[in-house]
Amino acid sequence: MKRIRRIVAWVLAVVLGVALVVGAAFVVSPVPSIMLFRNAFKEGHPVEPPRFDEVRRTVQVTRDQEYPSSYRRHTFDLYRPRRIPAHAALPVIVWVHGGGFIAGDKSGLSTYATLMAARGYAVIAMNYDYAPTGTYPTPVVQLGQMVSHVASIAQRERLDPDRIVVGGDSAGAQIAAQFAAVQTTPGYAESSGIERIAMRAPLAGALLFCGPYDFTRFTDANAPWIQRWFMNTVGWGYLGTRDWASSPQMRQASVVRHVSDRFPKAYVVDGNAFSFPDQAGRWSRPYAPTGWVSPPRSSPVIPNCRTNSNSTSLTQNRPRCGAPRRPSSPRSRPRRRPPLQGNESGWPGSAEPDRSRTTARTTAKIVTGCGPTVDYAAMTAVRHGATAGKDGALAMTESKERTGDGARPGEISHDGACGDGTSPAITDVVFDMCGVLVDSRPWMALDGMYPQGVIDMIFDPRDVWGFAYFDTMANCGWSRERVLREYERHHGPAVAWAYRTYLERIRHSLPSLMPGMGTLLRELRERGIGVWGLTNFTTDKVEVARGLFPDLALLQDIVISSEEGLCKPDPIIYRRAIARFGIDPATSLFVDDDPVNVTGARHQGLQGLVFSDAAQVRRRVGIGQLRA
Repeated sequence: MKRIRRIVAWVLAVVLGVALVVGAAFVVSPVPSIMLFRNAFKEGHPVEPPRFDEVRRTVQVTRDQEYPSSYRRHTFDLYRPRRIPAHAALPVIVWVHGGGFIAGDKSGLSTYATLMAARGYAVIAMNYDYAPTGTYPTPVVQLGQMVSHVASIAQRERLDPDRIVVGGDSAGAQIAAQFAAVQTTPGYAESSGIERIAMRAPLAGALLFCGPYDFTRFTDANAPWIQRWFMNTVGWGYLGTRDWASSPQMRQASVVRHVSDRFPKAYVVDGNAFSFPDQAGRWSRPYAPTGWVSPPRSSPVIPNCRTNSNSTSLTQNRPRCGAPRRPSSPRSRPRRRPPLQGNESGWPGSAEPDRSRTTARTTAKIVTGCGPTVDYAAMTAVRHGATAGKDGALAMTESKERTGDGARPGEISHDGACGDGTSPAITDVVFDMCGVLVDSRPWMALDGMYPQGVIDMIFDPRDVWGFAYFDTMANCGWSRERVLREYERHHGPAVAWAYRTYLERIRHSLPSLMPGMGTLLRELRERGIGVWGLTNFTTDKVEVARGLFPDLALLQDIVISSEEGLCKPDPIIYRRAIARFGIDPATSLFVDDDPVNVTGARHQGLQGLVFSDAAQVRRRVGIGQLRA
């Protein structure tokens, strides 16, 4: 009997000990609660609308592509119409899935993304790291990385990088809204510690479905205990601190408190079940005097997001702070961009499409002052051929050539952009390599080695897993072994052998320096102007180029993307280059043939020039005519 009692006591002690350990785990870490709630998110699934199979047949889906990121989850699915008009470029919707910042997957967006793609959009459904490994602001940073990657695949996928909309549902809506605020609200990027990315054009819009935009409202002591438990789990897990309710991260992540009048046109909806209708209503204040309008009817593909009287569509044009009058002369009048719409009018799922409210048009904006706003306006204005008047801070043109140090086609010229009437004298020039210093023609590495049909296949820009993709990943830090392994996985050993041949014959893909650039490097050095390199290249290519072209030895140092594990226009790579070279960005000129990279450099304080030829750089630096 005593033995039985001892056994029972021992069992009870073990059970009590396990219970104490488990209870302690819930107290000292959010991970156990996250695991419990994560399972709840797996129960829901999208409901397909009637005749969805017919819609699905009109859409092409490419799954599990990767965008450059150091985080664990960095894949995306691309949905496009199967039939795209000749020479057309599709407006892009980058969608962020929900899941309470602790769960979710891009696969849950398949139905809704298919419906949007069928309307003529390119839809990117992206994955991102969530809590507990992906703490704030990781998802917002990854959205920026995904948006940056759109420019890299635009030509191959027939996307329009000048018309990008970000959107999301639930937690994804908050992530999308915060990214848009970081891009547009002055000072918010700096205060939140989230880098503003360089974009060729401002965001065309934001689609925000059923999101939590004010974390300060998660602390309701009168809420049901299960809701308080969930909100505490999310706050602790995502914001990364047990005292999240009083943390600066909570105030930073409360995006509705950081919306400015520069926020892109937005379409905000919410529902009346398992959602945040009171938070959606708060958008009526930062968007005042924008009014409430009738939302689209409930969509069967968005679970627990039924629209009701609290739903709103906030897409009216709002005045921009400090925006000057539109140029009035016929020559400088900005041309209207194509509307952001697909093959049909209105928004997918809308019972009564309203073209005036659901399309967005971007026109040239000339603004005064210095900083990111000027950069965005400059890139937009250059594309539209707009020029500023006498009081304009920027002088830009696409069709009219100017003499001296002024703008030519493809250039951005600051005429008193910072208030002194002139740009500072150039003391250093930072060059890109491919397409600026070195002429790069990859297909020449296989010329004569394979039939032309094989070469065309290797370098086919339409191949999602083709040369352009793997070249980008190599430039961003993938090893040669990984590139070859992944290439063979997608194309098989025979085609992979041809790609290996290309890598072994890279020297044949670099036929010469760009015309006049060797002479320019020598003259710059003779005049005491520093010359440096910042390139999206692999170390192998840089070493081969140095061996082929002795003039490249004039570069005092080169920051190579593959060595840094970062590609332009990531802000960090510019900062590393500035620090390593020991240069003053205000008196340094960055030269690149990609406008996105030039804009990224300008965000870090460098002067920027979109390259066309050596004579253009010579004029910008002010060193006279080309030597005979």
